[in-house]
Amino acid sequence: GVLTLDGSPYIVDQDHQSRILEDDTLIIEAGVEILFPRFGWINCHGTLLAYGTQEDSIVFDKFNEHPWLKIEIQNEGTAYFSYCIFQNAINWNGADMEAYGFLQAVGETTVENCFFSNLWIAIDTFCSEDQENIFRFCRFTNLEVGLFLYGVGENVVDRCIFDGNGIETHSPNAIISNCIFLDATLVIFSTCTIRQSIFLESGIYWWDFENEFEQGIQFNIFHPETGLVIRNGHEEIDEFGVLDRVNVNGDSTDIFGNLFMDPLLVGGDDYPDMYFLQEDSPCIDAGDPDSDPDPDGTPADIGAFYFHQRDIEIEPETISFETPGTPDSAAVTIRNIGLTALTITSQSVTPDDSPFSIGNNDGEFEIDPQSEHITYVRFEPDMAGEYEAVLTIESDDPDEELVEILLRAVSSGIEDDESLQPLDFGIVGAYPNPFNSSTGILYSLPSAGDVKLTIYDILGREVAVPVNERQPAGRYNVSFDAGDLAAGIYFYRLEAGEYRSVKKMVLVK
Repeated sequence: GVLTLDGSPYIVDQDHQSRILEDDTLIIEAGVEILFPRFGWINCHGTLLAYGTQEDSIVFDKFNEHPWLKIEIQNEGTAYFSYCIFQNAINWNGADMEAYGFLQAVGETTVENCFFSNLWIAIDTFCSEDQENIFRFCRFTNLEVGLFLYGVGENVVDRCIFDGNGIETHSPNAIISNCIFLDATLVIFSTCTIRQSIFLESGIYWWDFENEFEQGIQFNIFHPETGLVIRNGHEEIDEFGVLDRVNVNGDSTDIFGNLFMDPLLVGGDDYPDMYFLQEDSPCIDAGDPDSDPDPDGTPADIGAFYFHQRDIEIEPETISFETPGTPDSAAVTIRNIGLTALTITSQSVTPDDSPFSIGNNDGEFEIDPQSEHITYVRFEPDMAGEYEAVLTIESDDPDEELVEILLRAVSSGIEDDESLQPLDFGIVGAYPNPFNSSTGILYSLPSAGDVKLTIYDILGREVAVPVNERQPAGRYNVSFDAGDLAAGIYFYRLEAGEYRSVKKMVLVK
């Protein structure tokens, strides 16, 4: 049946074990508390599903001052635990209180985001050939041993924290990855894979006599340099711990990519922040370069919690203009330094009545990994003065959704009297140039006349005629939208009476 939150807490019958029969399923809802009197335990031959959440954990605890026994998943049983707290239990075997493991998993078991505390042995598992047991994002503290791993099936231990305890594995197919061992020990009696894990005041003890499994110890970090301890007189591994190469960060490693440095964890008392990597940690990007990237798209980190590196990088942080009254432009480079596409959702200038603008670049677009986009900021004053505004760039970067760039300008030499006409005839220029998608072509006419503005590609072919009409004297800023034109060099030609002038502009995409 279902143990609902409305009936919590539940007290397990102290007279005998509580059974889940082979064809039965027990579901435990989030927030439920289950209390065990002395020697109380659950024996599961069927299915046990404990669905806690990050906000509402399921708690398994003792009912009185005496510790309880265990949860036992039999060979034909299956179990799934998420966001559960297991505490204050011991497995009793006669008068000597011998500990075999509080959670005994013979059948298939998945344990995720769970906390184990004040137990003798947290989990004792036996995995058959066709089975897989998964332990992920779990924290083990105040224990003698965190995990005992047995059997020829696949035991997966991923992103778990072992504080003051460790793992003993007899499982040849055990995979231990991205874990943190603090004053803990990993004891190995068989071949296994140990990757991208942190050993702080911890080490690996290898008791195997025949298997050369050292190539499975890759891309870990050890501090201090405890390294791999060989027992029973076995020959030392010559290549392990010999720093004869560097990784992508330039740090010295052995042939297997292992580091022997301080991992630089945040520390403190706040979980899980205490196990996060500092920004200058050598663990960042130091994992297997051929493995899947971290969720932020950067190369794999060592440790249980990856260091999120922002995907967006923008230069410059401030733009300043000083003009004698003519329009000007500046480039803003938006880089995607991640390994997945970065979406720029919008670009805007505030206040919107300022003389700064970004043309037609304010729509949504994507920047491919390790690529960049250039946005051109225009400054077109209509009178002398000092101006200030903010360019806001919004993206789907999880750490930096908004980036603000300060825009400053000082403009001089512009007359406020609009009746004054320009004294010179000709093209001032195209702003921005180079441009992306659109630009403004500025020119002045000292007297009225027939004006034609023509755009040519590099082969001299006419591609657009933005202006072909009679215009009065004045200053003009004609917007040219490149539309579907290919990136490259283009020329714009102004004809007005006897005057002819040709200049170059560059379209980038």
